[in-house]
Amino acid sequence: MKNILLVEGRDDKAFVEAMLGNIKVNVDTIEVNDDMKGLSKVGLLNCFKVTKNKIIKFGIKKIGIIIDQDDYDIAFRLNFVNDCLKSTFNITLDAENKITTFYLDQFRLNIDFSCHFVKVDNVGELEGYLIKIAKSNSNYADCLKQWRECLGNYSITDKEFRKLWVHYYVRYDTSSNDERRHGSKYCNLEYSLNNKREHWDLNSDVLQPIRNYLISFTT
Repeated sequence: MKNILLVEGRDDKAFVEAMLGNIKVNVDTIEVNDDMKGLSKVGLLNCFKVTKNKIIKFGIKKIGIIIDQDDYDIAFRLNFVNDCLKSTFNITLDAENKITTFYLDQFRLNIDFSCHFVKVDNVGELEGYLIKIAKSNSNYADCLKQWRECLGNYSITDKEFRKLWVHYYVRYDTSSNDERRHGSKYCNLEYSLNNKREHWDLNSDVLQPIRNYLISFTT
């Protein structure tokens, strides 16, 4: 039996799998699915459609959705998830992080549904976590602050800046010259989380909200 966690993309999948491994969960019982390929209603609906086809085949009992909160409030994100759940399964959730059991007539099964929104200080996305838990020297990434100030009226958004910071931290602060010459293989978050765990503090208190959610999902 496999339970399913739906995430936005490749980096989110790598991060969630690293978190599951860090809390000593048997990852063989969980599929972290990144078919959403970015956060959109079409992407989430497609994930639900694919998941429906797996429910009977794999005996799925739990379905979790992990997406970025971004600059929206919890109610907005919950409505977004519920619109897709209602369209696909004819159900809705009444709170984030609350695991709710629904009996689905079409499958004659009870299935647990839940969702978690990734955020730091109630806004943001995965990169907000990553900046907080980066534990090695970040000289290259930190220089981006001066570059951003230099842009003046041509400034970039906070979200764009956080993504760029993580990219520089992974590629320049924590990768060797040889790894950078083969950047597509070695200079990405998935490789870093899988093979260079020493650069990330997965035990950080800032991760407690998602840690709590993953523990509740897997118990």
